[in-house]
Amino acid sequence: MSRRYKTFPRLVFVFYILKILKIQIAFSSTFPEIDLPKEYPSSFIDEVQKSSKIVRRSLNDDFKDKLETPMSFIDEHLTTTNELRAKHGVPALEVDYKLCFEAEEYAKVLAQKSRDANKITVTHSFKYLTGENILGGQNIAKATGKFTAEHWYNESQFHVWTENVFNPKTGHFTQLIWKETKNLGVAQANLPSTGAAVKNITIVVARYIPVGNWAYKSSFKENVLPVVG
Repeated sequence: MSRRYKTFPRLVFVFYILKILKIQIAFSSTFPEIDLPKEYPSSFIDEVQKSSKIVRRSLNDDFKDKLETPMSFIDEHLTTTNELRAKHGVPALEVDYKLCFEAEEYAKVLAQKSRDANKITVTHSFKYLTGENILGGQNIAKATGKFTAEHWYNESQFHVWTENVFNPKTGHFTQLIWKETKNLGVAQANLPSTGAAVKNITIVVARYIPVGNWAYKSSFKENVLPVVG
């Protein structure tokens, strides 16, 4: 895998997948390169701005018992994410178990697709107004909640703080610390495979509300803040 092992941030309905690259680091993975349009529909901007003002206090606990993902994984990922966000002086996220459940269901879909194709196959769900990061690989012994959050955060080294544009090299990081995002749902799916190319498939999906990574006026400068102090 290349040294830029990628997960998959995305802004629904505002970018196109250009191609899939196969990369190597300690296990195999794939990721789509993405491009964003120069202009956004006014209806999209209005809905994002409206959703950013909503404080979602319900954690949807009724979905908690439906999850197969260990609570320890979810809790560790949430804790690590909030520790990293605190470095930038942005509010902590709250877990939403409905988001976790939806993320888990989609992770299962991607794991099955990967087994059927005998290669790690990852595409975005295109869920409107929901941010999404995806990690996919095989034999991922390190894919803990902490590792996953820190791996996405490590893209910060490539972020250009003076720009107000989406950068596919850092989009996982920028969604992770996006100031106006309030809720997180994360889950994983593990699927053994007997194929020659892939074995022990792991997919991690994280979803965020409100969605980040949308470039409008000074949205990046207002939501992706430098380390405090």
